Amino acid sequence: LSGQMSAAAAAAEAAYQSAVGGGSNLVLGFACVERGQVCRARGQLQQSRRWLREGLGVSEDRGLVSLLDGELAHTAAQLGDYATAEAALAEAEAKRRHNFLVYHLWLDLARPWVTAARYGRTAGVRQALEIASALRQANAPAYEAVALHDAVRLGAAAEVATRLGELSQDSTSVLLRSFAAHALALARHDHAGLERVSVELETIDALLLAAETAAEASHAYRLAGRSDSARRTAARAAALMTKCEGGATPALQSLQSPSLTPRQREIVTLAARGLSNEEIANRLVVSVRTVHNHLHQAYTKLGVHSRAELGGVLASARSGSEHLGRPQVWT
Repeated sequence: LSGQMSAAAAAAEAAYQSAVGGGSNLVLGFACVERGQVCRARGQLQQSRRWLREGLGVSEDRGLVSLLDGELAHTAAQLGDYATAEAALAEAEAKRRHNFLVYHLWLDLARPWVTAARYGRTAGVRQALEIASALRQANAPAYEAVALHDAVRLGAAAEVATRLGELSQDSTSVLLRSFAAHALALARHDHAGLERVSVELETIDALLLAAETAAEASHAYRLAGRSDSARRTAARAAALMTKCEGGATPALQSLQSPSLTPRQREIVTLAARGLSNEEIANRLVVSVRTVHNHLHQAYTKLGVHSRAELGGVLASARSGSEHLGRPQVWT
């Protein structure tokens, strides 16, 4: 919640290793919860799902199983695996222990995502706002901010920007401050502000949120008629998505990502590494003119004008990876 993702990952890893050697399945199950939560926060959604399923495989305590299923529903919904999300949420409800109130928070935070997938984003927003209101009454500002930011991600930035701004004023968390900046920029259609927030989120390793915000920046640039910037931020969002292991949240589903041919991708990757046109031509056994033409076409698609800009766009991508788009499923 403070935005120290690397430290959180190290703490979760240490807890898991200690649990493995301790012989307690209950402790091991809790460690799997922690690893699943941290991986989701960093955008490592497939890894999150794997840790939560490992926890379910060793846990027998009903309350802990409910918690693990709730977390699994949360992750599965953001992966677009709605069948798993709904089944896991139903199982979490069936095993919910009403005297274990601390578990209910995580289960509640999963609900808007499953609801949005089944009934539409408007229903998901309504539920996220209800949860945020309850957390405000419970004087849990950090978790209230999480619920409010979920409403932002589901389409209600204008409704919650003011409250998130108030919460960020009293917080030392870089993550919560990013939530507030994201809501305000999205509500104002501030393309440059959205791009700045995306960079900040990438810096703290919140890669799924960084990808979403870059996609929103691309849309805002497009609405403002700034086509080059729209293509550039779309390419950056697509590059970040390659690290998010199949994230299928609303902002990512609506991304109009550029599509490079295999040859264009090969050439721009070499160009971003600093090779000259002549060096690329020699390596690929093609003419310098061919390299020049492919680079020109790729620059146009990516909205960049130089090798330096190209390197910035590709820096977020894994070598040889590219997002090719997904069908729209959120409404």
